[in-house]
Amino acid sequence: MIDLVLEGLLAVLLIGVIASCFVISRRLGAMRSGQDELRGLIAKLNAAVEQAQQSVLHLKSEGAAAEETLTETITRAQGLADELSLITEAADSLAGRIESGVDGLRHKQSLAAANDELFEDDVPEDGLAAKREILEALREAR
Repeated sequence: MIDLVLEGLLAVLLIGVIASCFVISRRLGAMRSGQDELRGLIAKLNAAVEQAQQSVLHLKSEGAAAEETLTETITRAQGLADELSLITEAADSLAGRIESGVDGLRHKQSLAAANDELFEDDVPEDGLAAKREILEALREAR
């Protein structure tokens, strides 16, 4: 009878071991499937990292090209600004010369008008000589 009890106990323990093995087998299967999913995720992550690296390299090259273009444009703009400054200075100088010429012409016109006024009056010959002397003195004073 002890043999029978021992065999029963051994059978119960064997059933417990089989159940534990079955549970462990299912958990290992789930872990393997999770591991396969994890491998897939890692592969996708690696692809995304490679694509990001390519994008960064592309952005760097585009940034360098844009910097070069911008540098050329700035250099050209600085040259144009310098040229415009020279043109402006020349125009100011020319405007000053024109203005002084116009002022001189106005002065000459006012002297001519004064001269015409001196000779318009009916003045005797002695007065005419005095007016001419004054006119000559004005011309020399200029």
